[in-house]
Amino acid sequence: MSMETIDGPCFGPSSGKKAKSAIIFLHGYGSDGNDLIQLAPNFSNFFPDTAFYSPNGPYQSINGIGREWFSLNNYDPSMIKHKKYEMNEILSTMYQGAKESGEILNTYINGIVSKLNISYNSLALIGFSQGTMMALHVGLRQSDRLAAILAYSGIILGESDIKETCKSKPPIMMIHGSQDQLIPVEALHHATNILKNNNIIHESHIINELGHGINDEAIKVGIDFLSKYI
Repeated sequence: MSMETIDGPCFGPSSGKKAKSAIIFLHGYGSDGNDLIQLAPNFSNFFPDTAFYSPNGPYQSINGIGREWFSLNNYDPSMIKHKKYEMNEILSTMYQGAKESGEILNTYINGIVSKLNISYNSLALIGFSQGTMMALHVGLRQSDRLAAILAYSGIILGESDIKETCKSKPPIMMIHGSQDQLIPVEALHHATNILKNNNIIHESHIINELGHGINDEAIKVGIDFLSKYI
């Protein structure tokens, strides 16, 4: 895999027909495309004419396990709650990494749209954790509006640049576990304030007792959300 391209597993359409839409899963740090593509059969029950893709992040994670979209060096979950100044500095560094990977991901998205001969507003992004950071970064900066963004357990990067760099405003659903220890639920509250301040249509849902993960409730809420736009 070169630094300019990404690839990964795909699934469907389960109907066996030509794809009318596409959903791209974006995995979290230290994982890869094989992780979230496992959700495709669940989603395909409701979106049978949708093709699902789950690319691997462009870089090997620093610990040698799985892939990453950008470095998470110095990230500390407690900063979200207690050290906002330090967190802003870390988020700024992460934002620079997201911009670099964002160019690679944009090329991948363009390739899917061209391959399936669909419109951009027939393509949705589903992110988890670091993948959510990428989905929000890329989705808000697409010249052609995407169908929607389903954002699990993530953070918005580049807050101060959104007004200048936001090119389109797809509807967004933020879903977070109340007991998330890796990205505390405060990140959801911060994200929804940013979306509100930038007049971006959004919904949010907090799942009680859920940690850093996606459970059946999260899948159902996500499917209900996407059903309005795909």
